[in-house]
Amino acid sequence: MTFPSLPFFASLEIMLIPISKGCVANALIGASLFALSAVCSTAQANMLISPMSSSIDTKVSSASQLRVHSRSDATQYVKVVVKRVINPATAQETEEDAPRSGEAAVTVSPSKFALPAGGSRLVRVIALGTPAKEELYRVNFEPVAPDADEEHGPTEKIASNVDFALVWAPLIRVLPGVRSPSMTVSGNTLKNTGNVRLAVLEAAACESDASDAKCDWKSVERSVYPGQTLELPHSVKKPVWQLKYRLDGSADVHQNTVHGNTVEMSGA
Repeated sequence: MTFPSLPFFASLEIMLIPISKGCVANALIGASLFALSAVCSTAQANMLISPMSSSIDTKVSSASQLRVHSRSDATQYVKVVVKRVINPATAQETEEDAPRSGEAAVTVSPSKFALPAGGSRLVRVIALGTPAKEELYRVNFEPVAPDADEEHGPTEKIASNVDFALVWAPLIRVLPGVRSPSMTVSGNTLKNTGNVRLAVLEAAACESDASDAKCDWKSVERSVYPGQTLELPHSVKKPVWQLKYRLDGSADVHQNTVHGNTVEMSGA
């Protein structure tokens, strides 16, 4: 099974975790942003989840919905665990249990369910607060054995081998109520000084801001989260920078000219 390429703002950071050694699946945060592929047998892909990337705009809503689809001929039992991603898109990336209280608190409903053969189930991811900056969460759907006291129909087939499955981990971004995108560039180091993620597509070091100025454009294709820095791929520093980026999962590409060290960006 091969997943098609997804748009930049939807595909980065999707994660599939293979439990069985017979399946190889991978996705990167902030590196290979335009393609996601997973190679595994059809038998192992016992369920599908959509969407694999979503956001909660706390200005208008407190929840996002994920649909779980069964591709099995047996009832499956699924546990849902939410993890907050710390230092996303960096070598220092880690995960921790999602807070259950405070501005960054997130929960899911239901947290455990039976998925009937060929059926589907809706799972709600609920933001319990409004974060000061954009937060990223992985929602892990893990196959588990049924409870010992679970009642089954006389002809119901139960998936008994939970080792040959995938842990699906769609991503949820929780956005602040008031978004303030901004950044600085010092030397060739870009820093996200705002409170939302920047999906940086390209950067150019330019001699000036004139329309006919000579600019050295290079591909970047990285996510830069609030407070993070990114070394731009230019060996020669110039007085003016041009940057192309996306905001808030939008397909619209913005372009800004950076004079000196700081630029304030529209689009919040």
